[in-house]
Amino acid sequence: MGKSVFIFLSTLLVFSTLFFSPTGIIDTGQEGDDANEILELKRNLNTRSFTGAEMPSAFSKNRLPVSLLVYTEFTDLTSTSNNEFRNTIESLQSTYGPVFRYENLTDYTELANKIDEHDILLIVEQENAYPTNITTIASAWESILEDFVASGGILIVMDYVGSFMSTRGITAGILNQTGLLQVYNPSSFGSGTLSLENSSDPLPRGIYDSTFPAVSGTVAFDVYDGIPSVNSSSQAVVTHKIIGKGHIALLGFDLFTRSIYFDTILANAVRLHRHVVFDNSHSQLESISSGFINYTEELTSIGFAVSSMETFDADWIGACDILVLTYCFDTYQEFEVDTIEDFVEGGGALFVAAEYSQYGDEIDPVIERFGFVRQKTYSLVNGSNGVGVGGGFYLNNTNHIRNHSVSVGVARIENHGATALTKIPDDATKITVADEEMTWTNGTSAEGMVITAVTTVGTGRVLVHCDSSLLKGDTDTDMDGTKNFYDSNNEIFLLNSIRWLSGAGQKERIVLFDESHRANLWINASYYGFANFLTENGHTVHWMTQFDEEMIDRAHVIVIQDGWENYTVSEIDYLKNFADSGGGLFICGGWGQFGLEADKVGNAFGIDRNNTGYLQDSDDSPSAGVIVYDEANLSNHRIMEGTKRMELVYSSAFNSIGGAVSLLNTDDDGTCTWSDGGTANDLSVIAASTFGLGRIVYAADYRFLMYNADNDGDGENNLYDSDNDLFVSNAFGWLAENRAPEVTVVSPNGGETLSDNSAITWSAQDPNKDQILFDVYYSDDSGSSWYSIGTNLSGTSVSWDTTSVGDGAEFQVRVIARDYELDSMDESDAVFTVDNMGPTILEFAHSPSSPEPADSIWIEANVTDISGISSVICNYTVDGGTSWTTVTMEPSSGDEFNVSLGTFENDTSIEYRIRSNDTLGRWSDWTSLENVTVFIAASTTTTTTTATETTTPTETTTTPTDTGPFGLPETIFGVDTLIVLAAIGALVLILIIVLMKKR
Repeated sequence: MGKSVFIFLSTLLVFSTLFFSPTGIIDTGQEGDDANEILELKRNLNTRSFTGAEMPSAFSKNRLPVSLLVYTEFTDLTSTSNNEFRNTIESLQSTYGPVFRYENLTDYTELANKIDEHDILLIVEQENAYPTNITTIASAWESILEDFVASGGILIVMDYVGSFMSTRGITAGILNQTGLLQVYNPSSFGSGTLSLENSSDPLPRGIYDSTFPAVSGTVAFDVYDGIPSVNSSSQAVVTHKIIGKGHIALLGFDLFTRSIYFDTILANAVRLHRHVVFDNSHSQLESISSGFINYTEELTSIGFAVSSMETFDADWIGACDILVLTYCFDTYQEFEVDTIEDFVEGGGALFVAAEYSQYGDEIDPVIERFGFVRQKTYSLVNGSNGVGVGGGFYLNNTNHIRNHSVSVGVARIENHGATALTKIPDDATKITVADEEMTWTNGTSAEGMVITAVTTVGTGRVLVHCDSSLLKGDTDTDMDGTKNFYDSNNEIFLLNSIRWLSGAGQKERIVLFDESHRANLWINASYYGFANFLTENGHTVHWMTQFDEEMIDRAHVIVIQDGWENYTVSEIDYLKNFADSGGGLFICGGWGQFGLEADKVGNAFGIDRNNTGYLQDSDDSPSAGVIVYDEANLSNHRIMEGTKRMELVYSSAFNSIGGAVSLLNTDDDGTCTWSDGGTANDLSVIAASTFGLGRIVYAADYRFLMYNADNDGDGENNLYDSDNDLFVSNAFGWLAENRAPEVTVVSPNGGETLSDNSAITWSAQDPNKDQILFDVYYSDDSGSSWYSIGTNLSGTSVSWDTTSVGDGAEFQVRVIARDYELDSMDESDAVFTVDNMGPTILEFAHSPSSPEPADSIWIEANVTDISGISSVICNYTVDGGTSWTTVTMEPSSGDEFNVSLGTFENDTSIEYRIRSNDTLGRWSDWTSLENVTVFIAASTTTTTTTATETTTPTETTTTPTDTGPFGLPETIFGVDTLIVLAAIGALVLILIIVLMKKR
């Protein structure tokens, strides 16, 4: 046993000595595998996956015209006078107004394919359905309807009694069986009296009778989770429920018999698409049923649903579009302000009517949260512009009212007891300001103080006006015989305020009307309705009476209409540059002389209008100058989506449209002719084009945009005839459509070599002038994987510390540019190099291995560097380091370098080391110090070599030891003498043991 252990230990000694002895590997300064593992871990933590951005569906955020999907699969569609479907559409046309479009859904299985294209799902009574049909429909629609309503959709269900108990209130079964609304026990109430149950709810808005008669077919329900607003005894006929951002309206009537009351309720249900809520939960002085009643009536007349919030309710706020705060006696608490802030940041709108002195204290926490601060001590007065009593004054458009959607058509505003803002957000827009004669009640000047201001918060919007007196329709403060709300242009100002706020939920886009060339029609006159329509679709309207480059630079779309003065060459060039950088142009001009000036702009984009007569059509003209175009005349461009029919007035057509796309063409059957003679077959009348990053729409008509003209005499103004309004909505949606920013990597773009802190640079632009943020990444494997350098950067460069990554020749960078919604990216066109370390000396040696005096000693080394080798030097000494000689090694083959040191005398001990620098001037560390001795042995010439590691490029060396143990050489045959002796001892021991066993 003892012998075996001895043998094992001896063998272990031999192998451990062999495997763990110094090997002479050169230290290149690299950190080794541990450092690489740590670096890889950091990379993995910064890795992100990249997905391509998707464009939003076509103009899905346009608010007008409101779009209804009408379910009619089991509806009475007979031609009788009591046709419920026809009565429903006629009711909306007469009570809601013209700004809506609808599509019939005749197959319940198609709901999922169509519902996202519409704002409202209207389920008219399904009198031909059986209970089994309703069950099937509810099963298929359950998740679709829940998602639709929660995300802001409006679901309206109309019902009726029916001839049998099984079909009484049958349509409401869709709500029950989908779990959206719990209603039970339908009861017939075709005669009798209905009562107004909840005057704060938006559905009965405009009904001021506390009771009114039911009509044939009325049905009432027991309601468990909705808000009854019209009742028949103890049951609900009209019920309202909010879910998420959307609404459900259950109407227990089918309009078999029309009623002004039911017409009003149905119209209000559609108006929920734009819901205004007046807060009445903080002891407001006035309400929508008293002082603000005129305001609410006017809002309803232009298509807004209006309700009152009696108890502060975050869910009710979440289901509205505009929240109105007015003079009150209870202070808004922090949690309430938080709720309002979340609402606005989520795309909601806030209207605040602040007050002077202590009367505005309660509302201060809200406006201050958004960066507005009012003067809290005094009110404003104006001697020369004073009106009546109570500190009244007026603002006029010359000195006080700024150019904005809110002030379209506003020449004068009257206030009483107003204050002003001492601070507004940096990006806020001033709407009304005090003039040079205005003072505070203490006599100090108030010139330039802001009375009205607006701002955007993400896609949300806020308007603050420092007076609530002008909202009152029951008060005549200045005793001039006109109530405050109707004084001067107060009504227009207040309605415009809500119009502008209703565009919240989408990015603000500025549309600039150019009136600098004596335009044919003006924004404050015939184009007033056109401007309002654009405002209600989220655009902010401005106008210029002088060609103003600064206003153009701030705009997203410019309306170029014909006038009486030509555009100059420099003005047209400026408009071309505007379009080239991403702006949109809407050009409109009529026939003959009514289009000459606009056509000069159109010509700059390759579109040429006929400048002689106007178009007329023998079979599509309901009145002089009016031509009706149907689907056969319309193209399939995105602008024309949903458009079925258009009516143009005294229009011209184009001789040529260059590379543009025609959106609307004349008939090709010979019926369309010119007023001055000749056929006008298949000519383009409206065209669309792109120019650089920008977009162009050119219409050879401008009268079809008028809101105060009805050329065909059908009772609808030109703008709302046929689908003219939808075309306008889509055209401006396309012109101002958000497009991803464009980004180009400038450097490194391929072929460069980077080191230390290097700049990554790029160029970028956004067609919509949105703020751009950047994320920058690098790849070290030609794009297979990516790692973060920086995110949410606002500039066009970033400094990259390349020492944090290893050297390599397969690097690329990627820059992602993001606006508020979309992103794009660019990468280096080719790989580039990162080189922070000097050359690597992989191995080196001398030859011959045992030189004699006659031998020339050669030093050889294998040297590599990613950037290329500039030089390799060998440093040697023959006097123990007292003096050194440097020689340059020359390339021999591939990465090999060598140099001859010459011959040396016997017993010369030579120490040498090697160093290299690359083409960037970076030096490697010195190699370890090697030793070679020249001598002539009696029988064997031996070269003794020792290595002493050095870690710095200094010339400090360690003197080699001349002899090993027992006076023997330090090495034998290149192997440490101690190792040789140990091995010999082990072998001798094994031999002894073997001999003993044989005995």
